[in-house]
Amino acid sequence: MSSMRCSVIRSRRPVHRADRRLARALLACALAAGGCVDRNASDESWRLRIMVGRSIDVASADGVSVAVSVEGFHPPALVFIHGWSEDRSYWAAQIEAFLAEHRVVALDLAGHGASGTDRRNWTIEAFAADVRSVVNELNLGSAILIGHSLGAAVALEAARSMPGRVRAVVLVDAYQDLSQPAGEGETLRAIEQLRSDFVGRCPEFARGWIGAQSDTGLVFRITQDLCSANPAIAVPVLESFASYDPVPALAALEIPVLAIEPGAPPTALEANRLRVGSYDARILSGAGHFPMLARPVEFNLALAELLAGLEVAGDGGSP
Repeated sequence: MSSMRCSVIRSRRPVHRADRRLARALLACALAAGGCVDRNASDESWRLRIMVGRSIDVASADGVSVAVSVEGFHPPALVFIHGWSEDRSYWAAQIEAFLAEHRVVALDLAGHGASGTDRRNWTIEAFAADVRSVVNELNLGSAILIGHSLGAAVALEAARSMPGRVRAVVLVDAYQDLSQPAGEGETLRAIEQLRSDFVGRCPEFARGWIGAQSDTGLVFRITQDLCSANPAIAVPVLESFASYDPVPALAALEIPVLAIEPGAPPTALEANRLRVGSYDARILSGAGHFPMLARPVEFNLALAELLAGLEVAGDGGSP
């Protein structure tokens, strides 16, 4: 594991074309040098990086304990929400990159990681209550919610339930077309297969979920995580994600909705901009379903650009 710390430089100026060219040049140098890229993604020790800061437990609305890592001090707070059968360690590279200039929070949704499992209904709304409890307990003020896959649905629903408390939502490989639920077609068929034979069917489902990746260690790590989940939790969680309709939440939100996408399936940029008042996206072509793990340097630069755009449009991140 590299000891190099990734640093993110954020500008309070508009992100002009020249700035993007500079960002791409810096990125090329970083990639050429191998900087900030974890060469041993299957090494279990790297997951512990997010635990070096303050880790606490927060009670959700139904009393289930939610494990939370907290780093940094500066507003606006970035709240990272993982996806299906993942945990907060999936955001380690982002926590490390952004903690110097933000308060950075990552939580294990109930039923995941170190959080409690004593919940009756595994729904997007219940997970949104986990996020709301964390935002309230930590008194985060104006937070930016960043959600991957299922976590994107959770972020939208949590933002809807906290008017005035969320400054923006960042969707990571989810809702390329904001008018459509996440569970069309193959996901719905996969749910029935997983329900009948989770152990036997999960590896194939996980590999399809991950997408094409050259890092076999990363593929192995993610497959192991997804398929070691408790089926009694994992299947109803996936079912809730598949049936969640983002349109009511989007209609209620009056904040920017941003996205980081791998470009497949294509992101409906213009249609999404018509659907929400403020929409912007960065495309990391070919990054797969886990861009924050597969290409963390590019992901962090994309996220930094989106945050810089918020500063230009807003008040600079008041608490």
